[in-house]
Amino acid sequence: MKKHFATSDWHINHAKAIEFDHRPFKNLDHMHAKLVENFNKTVPVDGITYFLGDVGFRDKSVTRNIINSLNGTKILVLGNHDDGIEAALKLGFQVALYG
Repeated sequence: MKKHFATSDWHINHAKAIEFDHRPFKNLDHMHAKLVENFNKTVPVDGITYFLGDVGFRDKSVTRNIINSLNGTKILVLGNHDDGIEAALKLGFQVALYG
């Protein structure tokens, strides 16, 4: 049986999220590296993760690279800062849907 996980509000490439959300990161590169590291330590390669909105911000290539470096199947439930189903699939999500 595959393990299921849920996460939300990664705000990839959104420097102000570090300040607004009091995140313990020095900068965006540090935040991105830790998100990927912690995710891949937790989610096995055959895991399924539901991202509950607000994944990335601005530069889609940064978001795409991060999503594609994550273990398992990634499903996005679109949030108010996400660009839609087609955009989510281009970022590397296997499934995207409206919540």
